[in-house]
Amino acid sequence: NYWGTDFGWTNDPTAMVKVWDNVKVGDHLFDHVVELLCYQPELSAVYQHQLLTESGYRFGQPDYIDHSKTMRINLKQLRILAIFAQKGPGSVEDRILYLRSKKIGWFARTPELREAVKNELKKYVFLVDKDGNMTNKPIDNFNHFCDATGYAIFSHAIRTGAVKNKY
Repeated sequence: NYWGTDFGWTNDPTAMVKVWDNVKVGDHLFDHVVELLCYQPELSAVYQHQLLTESGYRFGQPDYIDHSKTMRINLKQLRILAIFAQKGPGSVEDRILYLRSKKIGWFARTPELREAVKNELKKYVFLVDKDGNMTNKPIDNFNHFCDATGYAIFSHAIRTGAVKNKY
């Protein structure tokens, strides 16, 4: 297992996910299965540690996180292997294209978390140009679950050599 976290601060939710690779569910084989663990603003590192531990986190499993030096230090002090997610020019588009090339299943344990994912996936769209054509630029909004998922899967693929790191 590995993990992904998109930090929310005052108004935006923190989204934390747990990822399994190569999972068979019935007759379906998924490249990745993602569980949304939380979707709420202003989570402390201590609470994130507790949530990860309760969800089966084991020391040494990577948690690919949004770029916050303070949170990384705090999580590392709590024995979470916090690794900055791969970012750089073009990385958002590369991350989305990589995820689109995979068969991904998702679930959440509570109705509230399932609803958060459904609402976000409906609202996560690409910019439209002046002629009404969809571009390859995602709107940077309603993307907390999507970012946490992308941070985990794409960054892990780079870290393990499945994708060449160009960032």
